[in-house]
Amino acid sequence: MARPPDALDLPRRLGAYTLLHRLAVGGMAEVYVAKARGLGGFEKLVALKVIHPRFSEDRRFVQMLVEEAKLSVLLNHPNIVQTFDLGFTDGTYFIVMELVEGVDAYRVFRRANERRKRIPLDLCVHMVGEICRGLDYAHRRRDVNGAPLGVVHRDVSPQNVLLSFGGEVKLTDFGIAKATQRGVGDTEVGVIKGKYYYMSPEQAWGDPVDPRSDVFSAGIVLHELMCNRMVYRGENLPQLLDAVRQAEVAPPSRHRADIPPELDAVVMKACAKEPDARYASAGAMAEALAEVLHALQPGFHAGRLVALLHKLFPDEVQGVARYLEPSSEESRPSSAAARGATRMRQNEFRPDLSRSKVFDLQSILSGDVDAPPSNVETQSGLHPSEGGAEEVGEDEQTLVQSGPVTPEIRAFLAEAGRARDAADIGTFEDATLIDETGELMSRMRDALERYVAGRNRPS
Repeated sequence: MARPPDALDLPRRLGAYTLLHRLAVGGMAEVYVAKARGLGGFEKLVALKVIHPRFSEDRRFVQMLVEEAKLSVLLNHPNIVQTFDLGFTDGTYFIVMELVEGVDAYRVFRRANERRKRIPLDLCVHMVGEICRGLDYAHRRRDVNGAPLGVVHRDVSPQNVLLSFGGEVKLTDFGIAKATQRGVGDTEVGVIKGKYYYMSPEQAWGDPVDPRSDVFSAGIVLHELMCNRMVYRGENLPQLLDAVRQAEVAPPSRHRADIPPELDAVVMKACAKEPDARYASAGAMAEALAEVLHALQPGFHAGRLVALLHKLFPDEVQGVARYLEPSSEESRPSSAAARGATRMRQNEFRPDLSRSKVFDLQSILSGDVDAPPSNVETQSGLHPSEGGAEEVGEDEQTLVQSGPVTPEIRAFLAEAGRARDAADIGTFEDATLIDETGELMSRMRDALERYVAGRNRPS
């Protein structure tokens, strides 16, 4: 079994990427700044969540990871960290994500406490308002048939709110998100997952949850950011869990005198114990917060958040450009404009079909429409599902087994094959950037989704 990369081993290659700097360590994964070679000599940076190799042997975990990644790549919103791909190499799974140059809201919370400062109210309202916009998008996301995906994040917390040094606010880690169309990855009723401090009462009981559960969690996050203190205090887990289930949330103005009544009201409505008493949607909460923000700071702009982060984290604001080093193949861009263009964007990413678990079209391209993709058994231990795909968003390995490919799909795949052959092979194998083929991949995926939708439509 391959061992996980160590911070002392960096820089280190992992498949098509070079790991440059470790950002975070968790029980399931480690997150790195990683580099891929880009167009015109640019070095494109992504965040790579490297799953601990021991989990790669757990078939159920791997299936859940694939389902998570397939859900996450469907979410494309300015307030959600973009997931590009799920890959596998050297016995290790990794998730390729958008790199956000900044810090999470929990670090802001902690740094403010260390300095005995309070985060300005307008910034607290702005941050949570932006997260509510991202949540509202995810909650309302539909498949190509127009059916709701039924996404619920289930882990809205300060640790999952990323704040960029450029003023962006993004929600990350849909790792335990639940969607109605998911199969093996569904969270079972009675199983509690997430961070206890931010759970809704129904989630803490292990009951079914809907988007209003995320609204409750967003209310708790806002409460804590404004008051610089945790809402729940339990000496042990049973006490904490009991407090969360009771959901006895005090008005934030009890702990901070400058909180206006209208902001108190927003928090208390979001944190109501009964879901029916909360905002009906994250979008409704975002609108309420926008009204409060206008009253607090009529001329608010994201530059205020930038100024706060620069003040709290002066040693980190130079961003990830410091991780870029000239290589023997290409040199680092010298201009400020070039350095600002180093992060990989969604329309720039093209998956490596030999490693991707989301964009797995290799066997279709080869014309073998009856056999599963070659890397399913040998690399991941996954077995193709029996029968046809039931929902749009099922992975392509199931689509391959479900019957003949339509002429429209064959045309797209043939065009993709020609584009691949014409591309620089080294560039392709490194999962780096190309030009028109990135758009072609998007068109291919749309065509595949239309094929699935047509096949599932009642005759």
